[in-house]
Amino acid sequence: MRFHLVDRIIDYSIWEKATGVKNITSADELLEYSNESRSMTFPKTLLCESILQTCAWLIVKSSDNTKRPVILSFKKIDFLDNVKVGDSVRMHVEILSYTEEYATVSGCAIVDNREVLRFDECFISLLNTGKLEKPEDTKNMIASLFRED
Repeated sequence: MRFHLVDRIIDYSIWEKATGVKNITSADELLEYSNESRSMTFPKTLLCESILQTCAWLIVKSSDNTKRPVILSFKKIDFLDNVKVGDSVRMHVEILSYTEEYATVSGCAIVDNREVLRFDECFISLLNTGKLEKPEDTKNMIASLFRED
């Protein structure tokens, strides 16, 4: 993953759940102006990608660097509210079920105790990493995201 939209993983349980944080700043690329809120907002598609990256890093960590998720389908996804510059987004993901080849996950994004995005039953394929990447690069990224404080 080269486009990182998760600042930190603050809590996780292997093959179960994770909570990530994304702080929205004026330095974030691809901000959009919202006429509705009259402010710069984080694109909803990138917010969805942030949650899915939280899930992806949970799978990477849980599989000891041997699996990568590929999204196949969503049962349901709801974009509930805008996320603005200055917001701190908590992204919660839960692995509902998994096998060697597939997983089903659900998740949400929360800002100030209000849900801004929710998805249910995202079906993903789990690919073996094999020759997809440099293992050392992934280990370094995991070390920066999952700090054991």
